[in-house]
Amino acid sequence: MNNPSVLTENMLSVICNNPLFLGLDTPITSDLIRSDFIAFEQFAPDKTILKSGSEVKELYLLLDGTATNFRPNFWGEEFHSERFAAGDFIGLESFMDPDSKRKLEYEYKSSLDTPTKYQRYTSILIIDIKGIMEDPNFMDATDWEYRLMRVYMGRMVALQDIVYETSQINISDKIKAFLTNQARNAESNVFCASMRRQAMANRLGAERASTCYTMTRLKEEGLFDYKTKNFELKNTK
Repeated sequence: MNNPSVLTENMLSVICNNPLFLGLDTPITSDLIRSDFIAFEQFAPDKTILKSGSEVKELYLLLDGTATNFRPNFWGEEFHSERFAAGDFIGLESFMDPDSKRKLEYEYKSSLDTPTKYQRYTSILIIDIKGIMEDPNFMDATDWEYRLMRVYMGRMVALQDIVYETSQINISDKIKAFLTNQARNAESNVFCASMRRQAMANRLGAERASTCYTMTRLKEEGLFDYKTKNFELKNTK
């Protein structure tokens, strides 16, 4: 990466706390960021990050902003199925099985909900993990394979969470399932949910107005308390 100074403190935190880099010595992480194996790109809202039908040979780590995957239905209508936030990898369904040359079934676009003066772009770290694994200066390949497995397993757990949440019949149960998963992942009943209300509604397959109304009702019933993205689940039994 030619200019590491473009990375903000929050972006560096996302990198260091990601399963791929978690626990690495600071000098190794710094050398990696400065190496030719890592590139940094920014995308304006609604710009394509990865095209449908392409083969993904690098890891795409979301550092800032959001991204959404799109896929056309039988009639050619485009719809999105999942939203990604800082710390998520996109395009893993192609990268995880390179031998089969599986092509992306989705198109990934940047999707800032409300671009501001301070956040106008979706920032992506592009990682040539195969090059890193072949370079003797960056640890043994076996260690990187273990780290990749942690990334894969994290993705599988996230998909299971989404299936569990969206399979609930009514919006109230969907929200409870979503918050239960968030608390489990945070290992605490007090946590910060990383997505806005619209993103939460999209994930649950519900309308934003219905999601907000139901959350207010559940809060009044004493199931949890929240302020913006900060939640505290309460045991009512």
